Amino acid sequence: MNFTQHELLDKIRLIVKEELQQQQIISSNDDGLINIQKASKLTGLAIQTIYGKCSLKLIPHYKKGKFLYFKKLELIKWIEEGKQFHYKKDKY
Repeated sequence: MNFTQHELLDKIRLIVKEELQQQQIISSNDDGLINIQKASKLTGLAIQTIYGKCSLKLIPHYKKGKFLYFKKLELIKWIEEGKQFHYKKDKY
């Protein structure tokens, strides 16, 4: 197949556009399951601490057999829910 320069550029643009759209779909679906190692990195908690919080049902998780799984967005929400506000008291 012989393409003109214009046809070739159009095909490249189409391929790039489709690839970018696919990447947006993947990145918007960023709430897939992650394992405990990735959950540890995300939360900054030790793996043993996460196991403890799971057994006490203090952290959102899923269990299948002996494996624990987490949703990234649920963990981020869980972290944000624990946010504490510190206000400076006015001195009079």
